[in-house]
This record gives sequence, C-alpha cells and structure tokens, in this order.
Amino acid sequence: MSATRRQFLQSSAGVLAASAGCSRSTRQPNVLFVFSDQQHARTVSAYGGTPVQTPAADRIGAEGCRFDQAISAYAVCSPYRGMLMSGKYPMRNGVVGNDTPLSDGLPTFGTLFRDAGYRTGYIGKWHLETTRDGFVPHARRQGFEDFWAVHSCNHDHFNSPYYRNDPGNKLIHAGYEPDSQTDLAIGFMRESATRDRPFCLALSFGPPHSPYKAPEANEARFKPEADIPLAPNVQEHEIVDELLRTDRRPITERQQRTRARYRERLEDDDRIRAEILRGYYGACEAIDACVGRMLDALDEMGVAEDTIVVYTSDHGDMVGAHRMISKQSPFEESIHVPFLVRYPQKIAPGTEATTFLTPIDILPTLLGLAGVEVDAEQFDGEDLAAAACGGSLEERGSVPLMKMVHGGNPWVNNGIRPWRGVRTERYTYAEMEGTPWVLFDNQEDPFQMANLVADGGRAELRTRLRAEMKRWMVEAGDTLSEAEIDAFQAEQRERFRGNG
Repeated sequence: MSATRRQFLQSSAGVLAASAGCSRSTRQPNVLFVFSDQQHARTVSAYGGTPVQTPAADRIGAEGCRFDQAISAYAVCSPYRGMLMSGKYPMRNGVVGNDTPLSDGLPTFGTLFRDAGYRTGYIGKWHLETTRDGFVPHARRQGFEDFWAVHSCNHDHFNSPYYRNDPGNKLIHAGYEPDSQTDLAIGFMRESATRDRPFCLALSFGPPHSPYKAPEANEARFKPEADIPLAPNVQEHEIVDELLRTDRRPITERQQRTRARYRERLEDDDRIRAEILRGYYGACEAIDACVGRMLDALDEMGVAEDTIVVYTSDHGDMVGAHRMISKQSPFEESIHVPFLVRYPQKIAPGTEATTFLTPIDILPTLLGLAGVEVDAEQFDGEDLAAAACGGSLEERGSVPLMKMVHGGNPWVNNGIRPWRGVRTERYTYAEMEGTPWVLFDNQEDPFQMANLVADGGRAELRTRLRAEMKRWMVEAGDTLSEAEIDAFQAEQRERFRGNG
C-alpha cells in the first residue's frame, strides 16, 4: 500500500467508523469464514444472472453487505490461501504458485486471532505445503488450534480423507465431503459456545472445483437440455485458438492427451452442459445448503448477532466461457468472486460495497470488523471494514492481476502461460510473456466478447493501463522475471520439503 493512501486511511478511519456504525463493540464477536473452491460470482443469485439458487449466501448479503468488486488477484488455490492467511502479496508470503509453502514467522489469520483471545479452528482444504495429501504438522498450522484438514485437497469430494491430531490416523468424511465438514463446523461452534473465548473458524470447501460432481439430487435439479443456459461468451473461441496455436512450451504425451480430451469436450455445447455445468451448478447449491445449516445453528445457539459471517471463494472457473475451463486467467469468470459479510452489530442489512476487495484485504478487514487492533504496516492489504459498514473510502481505481508461474491445468487445457494484468472499474488489460494480450471494456462488453487489444484507436488507453499494471507489480514486489520467480519457488519448496 502506498504511503499516501495509508495516511488517508489512518486519518479518516475514526470518522468512517463512526459514520458507518463501525464503532467498536463491547463484546468480541465470533468469526465464521466460509469459502468454496473455484466458484465465480455469477453462480450466486445475489449477483444475478444465474440458474443457481443460493438462498443461504443471498441471506448473508441481504442481512449484511455484498461486495460487488471482489477480485481474486491471483486466481489459483495456493496463492489465494497465502494472501488470505498473511494479508501479503505472493513474493512477500512465499506462495507464488500451487503446492508452495507459506513462509514461517508471518503474522497470520490464525495467530492474530489466537493472540487476540480467540479459539481458532480450520476445517477443509489447506494447500499450503509441498504435498497434496497428508498430515499438517502442528508447527505449520499457522495458529489454528483445532484442525481438521489435509495438506492440500482431495477432489473426489466423496468419502475423502482428512487428519486431525494424529499423523497415523487417517479419518474419512463419510459421504459428501461438505456435509461432513459442516457437521464438524457446527460441532466446533457449539462446543465453543460453552467456553469463555469467542471462536474464529475458517471452513474451506472443496467443491465446486472439478471434477464437477455433486450429490445426485443436486445434479438432478439441472437438466442439460432444459435448465442450463450458456453464456454468450461460450461461443467466443478466437482467444483460446490463438493461445493453443502459439504455445511453444514443452508438453508431455500425457499432457497432450489430456489437452485433446478437454478440447473435444469444450467444443461441444451439449457436453459443456452435461459434463461441466450440471455438476458445477449442483455443487454450488449443495454447499449453499451447508451454509444454510451453519446459519441455522448460529440462530439456535443465540449467537448470530455476535458473529461475523463471511461467504466467498478463492477464485472462479471458466466452465466453458471462451471455450476454456479452470482458472488462472484474467477473465471475469476466473477472477470475480462472491464476497458476502454479515455482522448485525455493525453492518446494516442490504449494504452494498463497490470498492475493490482482493485476497490481501480480507484479513485486515476481518480484524477491523472484530475490533482487533494490530499494526496495519504488517499487511500489504487494507482494512475495508468501513466499506462493509456502508462508509466510503478513497477508491483505488484498479487492482493487479497475475499468473506468476508456468504450468497447471489452465495451461494444459487452454494454453495459458504466465501473464500480468490490471482490472480497473471499467477495463481489463493483460500481457502474456511481455506482449499485450487482452483488453476488454467491461462496461460495454460485460461478457468480454470483443478483445480490443489490437484496436489502433485504443493505443493511449493501452499505454495508460500498461503503466498502471507496472505500478502494481512494483508495489507487489513482482520482478516480472519468470526465471527469478521459478527459482524463488524452487527454493521455497526445498526449504519446507519434508515438513509434512
């Protein structure tokens, strides 16, 4: 954060808090932070334009605040979690790509709330170590005292494994993973109600991440031939065609087969409906039902008024838009996520926040809402509690976008290589491998059908957006050198290898 902006926020914080009803509560609130994996904002009905019904998420927004511009600056699992846990950009928290550990010694989500007197808990996908399955050592749990998780993920979503305190005892989520995780969460909250300390619980669901499977009853709600409309940009394929045509990165035979299999599926509208969207939408509704159960439990416990509840996601999924799948791209389906927060003690029902919110802002914002006083200088992000409470902040005007390292399913399936970009209130601009790649006017073209990057009349706009992108990369500590970042990631992985 720039010194000028930080000075503005510090000087106006008291005025904004008072005007927005964000004065400090006499009681420490509980915190329930729930996030799904790979769910874009258009799948939450509070954001409009979806066949998906999400009454529980909608309720959080209706009874609290909906952030309309929640942007996943680095739209992939581990980097999001690194930013969420630390409030810092990837080069400052260590997590520059998937399966890369969070650096030790940082003030984190868990340690800061624990040190403020909270009973801290974490349930679900962790994904901040070098391996994708296994026991997370106590020393690597970042301040979370109660811990039901695996190193990373098991994307089967049914009968999946997890660990608690014993590395020799692999436990199983019987049936649908989110249902079991919700049972654990409700048990944690009920047990916490008998203690003197408030609770802070983070729950990381695995769905609707691929392989796009949900309980049969939820999938049955969506009949491909009748109930699954396709967004107009599903028919836009020039961008992915060019990506695949220009991809010169070495690719194995196995990866080539995977690419061919996904390209065949993504070229067929009926298969997009039946094999992707049916399960994806079904999973969104299934996890919303889990959120509803937790809201009901808070009501039954009599603590809803004293609990900060957040529902969000780490990033989105293309699910067929631009004939692509997965994430790590600058398109709205990949970067635009839901962020809904309720805290009756401070947030008026039906509040809408238009300010940009990115992953590095979440931790300072939660601490601000909870009244936990910390040194703001330790975060790259900003406390947006005043915006959640209906106050106005100096608008940032833009946020950075990035994919810092090569590889992963978005490359295998779509040909996407490392890129950097910027999202403004109106435009999305990105460069790939140092070359202008996409430019969209999101106001005139919300489904990003017309790539304006080669439009001769937009040269001045491209220059301005490129300068804004470069400014953000400097602020984020991003060297823009793929070789340097790859070396940084390799060193980080080696430093923590064997900790699990």
